[in-house]
Order: sequence, then C-alpha cells, then structure tokens
Amino acid sequence: MKYYLIYFPVLALLVWGGCNRCEDPANPECKNYDPCYGQGTVSAEFTMEEGSTFWPHRLPVFRSVLASNRLVLRAVQELDSYEWQVGAEPTPRTGREITVSFGWVAYGRVPIRLIARGTPNIACNPDDDGIDTVTREIMVLAEYESPISGRFFGRHTHLPAEQGFEVEIKVRPAIPYMDSLTYPAWVEKNYYLMNLPNKTPHVPDNYVVSREQLYNNWAPLDLVSGGEGFFFPGSYKAWYSFEPRGKGFLSENGDTLTIHYTMYDSTLYLATPQQLVRTDTFTFIGIRQ
Repeated sequence: MKYYLIYFPVLALLVWGGCNRCEDPANPECKNYDPCYGQGTVSAEFTMEEGSTFWPHRLPVFRSVLASNRLVLRAVQELDSYEWQVGAEPTPRTGREITVSFGWVAYGRVPIRLIARGTPNIACNPDDDGIDTVTREIMVLAEYESPISGRFFGRHTHLPAEQGFEVEIKVRPAIPYMDSLTYPAWVEKNYYLMNLPNKTPHVPDNYVVSREQLYNNWAPLDLVSGGEGFFFPGSYKAWYSFEPRGKGFLSENGDTLTIHYTMYDSTLYLATPQQLVRTDTFTFIGIRQ
C-alpha cells in the first residue's frame, strides 16, 4: 500500500505535464513564446473585388474587370494612411477601401498603386521605415469581352452516375416579350446561362423560370471578376414554379466552369411573394467544349 502512496502523485504529475504542454509562440505563458511572432513589416498589399453596378455581390478579381462594373480596392493591413493612384486620375484617393467605376469605358491596362504608411515595430523589424508601396495592373475590358462565353459539359457533384449535360453561356441580344400581366417590354442585351438545371432532383419536368427568362431555361447573369465569375440572383418574382439562384466561376486556365446554385420554390410562400422557399442546393462542374 505504501508503494502506491509514494508513486501515484509522481505518475499524476507526469500525466498532467504531458497534457498541458504549451508550444504556442504567440502565448506569453509558453516556453517558446516569441514577442515578434507574427509581427510583420508595414505592407501596402491590397485585395481587389469586382461587383455589379446593380447588385451588392462581389467576387475576387485578379487579372481583369468589366468596365461596366465597380472595382473595390481594400488594403490588407489597418494602418495610419493610404494614398491610391488609379491610372491617370489627377487626384490620389485616400482611405483603406475605395470603389472605382470606369464609366463603361474599356481603358485597357490600368496601373493601381497604393502607398501605405504606418507605425513600424522597430524592436522586431529595425529596418522597417513604416512606408510601403505596391503597384498592380488590371485589364479593363469592354462589357461583352468576357472570357466566360462558351459551352461546358459536365454533371452535378452529388450525382456521379449522372449521364451529364451541357450548359452554355452566351450574349443574347435585346428582344421584346409580352407580359400579359403588365405591358409589352424588352429583355435587355446580356449574358445568359442556358440549360441549368437539367432534371435535377425534386424539380418537375415541366420546370419553367420567370418571365424575364422567357420560359426556356435562360438565366440572366450578373458578371464579375473580369467576366470570369458571375451571379444569377433570380428575378425575385413568384409567378412561376422553380427558380435557380447562385454563382459560378471559371478555373484559372479558363477550361472548367463551377456553378453553385440553390433552387427556390415560388409556389411556397413564407410571408410575401418576394420570399421564396429554398428547396435544394447543387454544384455543377463542366469542362469547356
């Protein structure tokens, strides 16, 4: 009995020590604590996102932007001051985040420079002067120069045995349609996504979309990311049965199209006809043909 009384506390101490090892360099209570861990230099790195003029959605952009859209620039670090020079604008802009509109004009290549100033951590980075400059270049494209046009053959990721089908993205010219509920109108020239969905589960064979889509599975797109990505937010009208809403984007080499979308059932109301009921969520991946 005395043998266990002597060695049990020692065993407990070893177990406790093994379970409470601290190896976090950012934690002052750890033995390997480093006060300079994660303390980088002042940086003027910034992100670029593109959004439509008409919708709040945004996606990252790396190479190009459509002239008809808005470009949102945001500095990564929170610093003391920011000075933006966008192309040949006569006056530099200020602020951590700015929005640039190109006024529907395809300018070609536009340089974007950010000079950022902050208080450096001299103890950790003695050579940091607190000023950094980053310049990036963006291609401003005309509205209908998007690289996303084309045909893509693929299937839904949750249906590996699916036979597969083809979707198409193309510019459709402005055409008239007759809305018996209101008055004759025009469907504007735009990029459209055709043939999505294609007999997805829980969607009836007689599936039709809203009147703006002309009853033939054409979904109007809201292009961003230099035309390499898009949203299709739907018509927000509940006169017909099922409606897809989602987003898509091209792969870096432009050969693969990925679309994430949700089906909404406009025959089921939550409170008003504007609030459609979400039914199913899908992912389609297609290869350019």
